Amino acid sequence: MNLLVGLLAAIVSVAQHRPYRHYDVEHGLAGSTVYCVQQDSAGYLWFGTATGLSRFDGTQFRHFTTADGLPGNEVLGLVLDQFGRLWVQTFQGPLCYLKDGVFHTPANDGSLTPVVTAAAALGIIPDPEAGDVKVVGTEGVFAYSGAAVRPIPVVKSNGGTLWLRTVSRTLWYMNAEGLYRQRAGGSSELVLRAGSEELPAIDRVADLGTDVLVHTGSELLRIACSGTDARVAQRRPFAEGLNRAYTDAEGALWITTPSSGAYRFRTNTITTDVAESFAPSSAIPQLIMDREGVLWFASHRDGVFKLSSTQDRCFDLRDGLSSQDLHVVVDAGNGAVLVGTGDGTVERLSAAGGVRSASGPRRAGTRVLRGVRTSTGTFFIGDDGAFLVPTTGVACHWPVFGACKALAEEPDGNVLVGTAAGLYRVSPNTGKVLDTLALERCTAVLNDGAGHLLVGGMDGLRVMGPDSSGLGALVAELRGVRITDLLLMASGTLAVATHGRGLLMRDADGSMEWLTVERAGLSGAICGRSKQDEHGRLWVCTDRGLDRLVRDGGHWKVRNYAVADGLPDNEVRDVLVRGDSLWIATHKGLVMLVGAGDEERGDLHLRITGVRFNGRDTLIADRYRVPHDRNDISISFVALHMRSDGRITYRYRLFDEGAWQYTTANTITLPRATPGSYALAIEARTSGGTWGGPLVRIGIEVEAPWWQRPWVLAGILAALLIGAGLVFHRRQRRLISASRARELHTRAMAELELQAHRARIDPHFVFNCLNSIQGFVINADNEKAHRYIAQFASYIRRMLRVAKQNFIPLREEIELLREQTALEMMRTRQAFSTRIEADADVPLDAEVPTMLLQTFVENAIKHGLNPLQGRQGELEVRFSKTTDGVLCTVGDNGVGFDPSPAPAAHQGNHVSEGLDLVRERIALFNTQFGLDIRMELGPGAGGIGTTVSVTIPIERTNEREP
Repeated sequence: MNLLVGLLAAIVSVAQHRPYRHYDVEHGLAGSTVYCVQQDSAGYLWFGTATGLSRFDGTQFRHFTTADGLPGNEVLGLVLDQFGRLWVQTFQGPLCYLKDGVFHTPANDGSLTPVVTAAAALGIIPDPEAGDVKVVGTEGVFAYSGAAVRPIPVVKSNGGTLWLRTVSRTLWYMNAEGLYRQRAGGSSELVLRAGSEELPAIDRVADLGTDVLVHTGSELLRIACSGTDARVAQRRPFAEGLNRAYTDAEGALWITTPSSGAYRFRTNTITTDVAESFAPSSAIPQLIMDREGVLWFASHRDGVFKLSSTQDRCFDLRDGLSSQDLHVVVDAGNGAVLVGTGDGTVERLSAAGGVRSASGPRRAGTRVLRGVRTSTGTFFIGDDGAFLVPTTGVACHWPVFGACKALAEEPDGNVLVGTAAGLYRVSPNTGKVLDTLALERCTAVLNDGAGHLLVGGMDGLRVMGPDSSGLGALVAELRGVRITDLLLMASGTLAVATHGRGLLMRDADGSMEWLTVERAGLSGAICGRSKQDEHGRLWVCTDRGLDRLVRDGGHWKVRNYAVADGLPDNEVRDVLVRGDSLWIATHKGLVMLVGAGDEERGDLHLRITGVRFNGRDTLIADRYRVPHDRNDISISFVALHMRSDGRITYRYRLFDEGAWQYTTANTITLPRATPGSYALAIEARTSGGTWGGPLVRIGIEVEAPWWQRPWVLAGILAALLIGAGLVFHRRQRRLISASRARELHTRAMAELELQAHRARIDPHFVFNCLNSIQGFVINADNEKAHRYIAQFASYIRRMLRVAKQNFIPLREEIELLREQTALEMMRTRQAFSTRIEADADVPLDAEVPTMLLQTFVENAIKHGLNPLQGRQGELEVRFSKTTDGVLCTVGDNGVGFDPSPAPAAHQGNHVSEGLDLVRERIALFNTQFGLDIRMELGPGAGGIGTTVSVTIPIERTNEREP
């Protein structure tokens, strides 16, 4: 019998040990003595302490005191009414409520002045049917509608009014004498008298809406009130006392006590429900369930406790574990699990059945690291070998393996055991080594089902088996990386857990992706055990929490579990997913959490908490227009999510089409924002949540300074353009003047050069003519001498007339050529014939460079025709029209002329010098007058004689000077 009692006690103890999250002064709470807790209409949690009021937004606490408008720092009660007002009852100070960020007291709100009782003596009871709030004090009972306080006549008692509520237009209230009824327009009637059989005594009273809960000292009574009657609907023995009562969103009734924690009645029936004990601390003044289903317990001595689920359980030394340093958890069937400890033991436990040893005595300092279920039990490995914990019988230990590191089950039921010295195939039932596969350190091993063994080590991956070329890229990617686990998922994706690099995912098509803290949101970079549950979700243990990964299209959605979710510690060694429950092994014990498949909310309540310009707060609005000198902008915001414990990521952009910026801070700062329009959009998501929730938008327009206004800029631009135009015009005039001066100078220099060239050309011909005249005189041929002198004089007169002109009509040039050839023929006694012709379509009035062709004619006669022997010489000058201008051809049938450098040497320097002078003169004409005179020199027709072709454009691009 004693054994049975002890067993039942153990079961109760296990059932009562839950993973509470603790908050105290070191986390930002105003004080460790917490009297009350309440959630306001905006979603904030408020905690009344002995040293001030604390507000919690899921991430951090903010402290409020008398400096912020509180009547007193010791806050004893918090009540949220149907109008969204949060009433604050302080030990010293008048009536007070918080609305829209302002504490209302009689000092700033005249509607509260009729009630002068210190708040410590007040009771604040919302009365929805009456449409007001009942205020109870030593002066009496009052109704507050928001505009004024009016007194309500009730029967007075020494202890004051303890509770009241309007039900079907009837006011019910209770004092030390009992329960009263006051119909509309009538007087008060005592319905249940204190000290009667139905209501033996009134020790404490708690509000349950239309019901009232009474503790008599030894019993709990639930009295239900209707429009005409009241009765004791439920009662039960209960000696633990009563602080407050609360009905949560799931319909359960909660009762807090002065020294025994809290109790839950799951179906809100105190008569038949089993009272479940919740004791994070002994004295629990109040608890609430927030909008996310999280429970918050106010403790009279130990701060605040948070419980994510009433089904969550914790197991450690207090529950009978020999060690809370746990490394592995394996399903043992029938709702139980086996856990391996850091002291070499394996222990069996369940949420409803206590703890018992399953592997023999402790072996201090030897860890049990991994385990797999077999047909006869569970096979474990650890620091001192392997052992089997059979379903029935005594555990078998095989220390021969030494320090084991890796374990994997094969399809045939055998296991692969990786040790510090090698890799072995082992029978899990006998411990016999069936095959030695490798003699090297093995930290992870996997049989991929395709004939390959993947062996992880301290510096990379090794593939054993036939044709492993398809895995070459994977081996290369993991070179130098310490591998901690290998898992082949049902989809064919290989998950490689590493020490310090995160998780490498290799899909069946060979594509690879690294999942890290920064890129994917993993809890930590040191990844350990990885497992896949029956729903295809991947679970990864890290040094900073547990991660759940779900493939969502082309990316992995990660949900983190940490201390905020109920873990004893963030260093997670192993996880077992069984249905909707998570069994998580840490070095501070084992925790069972329900809700493995719960999705994170995507509709976080994001709100703007502050807008500041140049460090000054302003009222929160949708749009702002500020001058240019108030452009230091700071915007604060928060997403209220009590489960996340601050693990919220925000993203924002400044323009509708702008890029998203990501941050975990809840403030955006725009220092010295440039003038313009900003369309700020902010979004939030929790760890494991998705983007796409509601956006918070704020429009901000920073005005441009007056000197940047459009009309000012237009004026400045016009002035600049005018000034630039004037400067440009003046500069252009100077440039044009300088250019004209340079042009005149250049033309003058060119004219001098042309005149110099003409001065160098003419003497050749003159000397030849004088020599001829001298010959006629010496030979006494007076008649010829006379004709020659007359012809020479005519030529000299014509040449002097055109010598100063750069261009002359073609007709004049032809006459000069005819007179020149006539003089040469007379000089040579008709040794050659001359033919000078112009095609009919050649414009004889077209202007050509003066005396350009004389040198070619002179050279043809002197060097082509004079040396000719054996045949009559012929000289032909022809002018024809082309598309490029006038083509002048000078040809002879003389001895010919080789233009190459070598033959030119024996023809005399005169020929070369003459041609050079002509080329220089052509270059000057082309440069000075924009012409494109081209000269070609070559043999005549049939290779006889020499032909010179000169193409002269008729029109010039530069204007000829007068």
